[in-house]
Amino acid sequence: MTRKTRGEGMKRCLECGTKHSRTRQFCTDTCRKTWNNRRMTRGAVIHDLAMRARAHKTRAHTTLLNQQLDAYLAQDTREGRDYTLGRVDTQEGR
Repeated sequence: MTRKTRGEGMKRCLECGTKHSRTRQFCTDTCRKTWNNRRMTRGAVIHDLAMRARAHKTRAHTTLLNQQLDAYLAQDTREGRDYTLGRVDTQEGR
């Protein structure tokens, strides 16, 4: 029988990046709520931009959508959030 080494099995919180031993993706309810509030707010912005891009079918609208996504990614990188660890919820995955 082998002993677990310190830190083995630890997860990183998707919001703040701290290691925790919980089986969940967030270390606290505060981090979970912050993450989900940001997703909801950003989702509304992205939805509106995507619908405009689709309706107008212009490169300018698609460019605005991509620029907004780049800005969100840059902000998250500066703040230490790593989306390679993140989750993707789809209609099929619910």
